Amino acid sequence: MNRLLIPALTGFVLVAGCDGTNPFMVESDTGETEVLEPGDPNTDVNSQFLWDPARNFTMNSVVYDEARNQLIINNLPFDGPSGRYDQTATMSNGAGIYRSRTTATTGQITHYAVFMQSDYMDAAAAAGVQWIGYGNQGANVNRDTFQLPASGEYVYLGDYAGIRSFDEKSGLELTAGDLRLILDILDFDPSDGIQGDITGVVDNHHRVNFDGSDGTALPTIYLAEVSFSTTQGVFEGGQATTFNPYNGLVWSNGEWEGLLAGVPGDQEIGGYVAIEGVADIQQVTYQTISWTLTQTDAFGFTIVTTGVSSGSELIDVEAYQDAINAGANLPAYVAAPAIPPGATAIATTIEELIFSTEYNAQEIGVFLGDCVAPCDGVN
Repeated sequence: MNRLLIPALTGFVLVAGCDGTNPFMVESDTGETEVLEPGDPNTDVNSQFLWDPARNFTMNSVVYDEARNQLIINNLPFDGPSGRYDQTATMSNGAGIYRSRTTATTGQITHYAVFMQSDYMDAAAAAGVQWIGYGNQGANVNRDTFQLPASGEYVYLGDYAGIRSFDEKSGLELTAGDLRLILDILDFDPSDGIQGDITGVVDNHHRVNFDGSDGTALPTIYLAEVSFSTTQGVFEGGQATTFNPYNGLVWSNGEWEGLLAGVPGDQEIGGYVAIEGVADIQQVTYQTISWTLTQTDAFGFTIVTTGVSSGSELIDVEAYQDAINAGANLPAYVAAPAIPPGATAIATTIEELIFSTEYNAQEIGVFLGDCVAPCDGVN
């Protein structure tokens, strides 16, 4: 079970050259040396950062100060000279919500971070509020122990916490969800140190208010299959996707990566997700009614009139578009349209209008999951 603030390890700062190696050169599974860009924090296989300065993923260190229950985050501008974040709330799944410190002259861009911890792993993501555009942000997952699970198939259950930012407006949304991953050690066959398969979902994906209470729903995040290093317990380059629930088309797309952790019989998995797509999609349902009206005129002749009344006439499309752009919830249904007095409805159809924001959102999140028994290879 993932637990908040019951640390089996603390976060750590990567100190360049502390082990006598070049901090910008790392060795791959095949023995080849990879040259990293200056500042790239991914020099330790046990600590994986979402790092891409070209996309403003700049966070390169996270430390959890257990004694003060604070996060210390590096390389996010304007979050305060100390980079300290204080816990302000807890999500219903136990993930902590942390806020950067602000004074009259420092920490002028408010930042939020989400943090979770388990027996063998820490995971954190952080981003700023007032940027116009996604701003500087990042995510990290780290571990203190790794041993490859025994041959077999495994199910991991856990929690997800994230942060959404927007490309054409300021503001943030916090998110949460339920993690379910499956892992197969044996298939696919090994190739250059890469073996097996991992895939899963973040279900019950939803917004979270800043007080930690649950908000409105978001689409399930599908984590497409990815293989992992059998020597390092690392998986990279997985595709993460959400789909529009109203028409099945892709809503957002991105990547997911992470680490295996734990000891035999007590296995864990952790990682980060980064996806981008339209900020919100909502559907409004209305009725269209075909009707007939039978009347007698002044000369005694019967006059039959047919017509159609549509609920679309009750929808101010421009106002609805402005509302979704402002982050408001649109009505799921509109009132049934009126038909003339005395008319008889002969057919009713249900129709929909789909509204999408005119700007995109980017979500970065982290997850931790525990292996569901049996976790000792006896399965």
